[in-house]
Amino acid sequence: MTYGIATITIKKKAGIKYSSIIKLRKYKRSSIKVAERKGSVNFRIAADDATALRASANAVLRELQVIEGIEKVKLKKGVVA
Repeated sequence: MTYGIATITIKKKAGIKYSSIIKLRKYKRSSIKVAERKGSVNFRIAADDATALRASANAVLRELQVIEGIEKVKLKKGVVA
């Protein structure tokens, strides 16, 4: 039984293949699906309970923070993606 579903939508940045960084995952109590569109990326999280939903959302957000950090370093060093 699914407790809840959460969707995180972000603006897609050029040159980043989100689905290869944040993989489709199936955990014991939740799952994460990634759908890349022309201008956005959608992360769909389904979970059996609130704790699993929060943990999976946090996992996605942590990986997005890593991507954001890499982009900031590239900008500081003058690397163009």
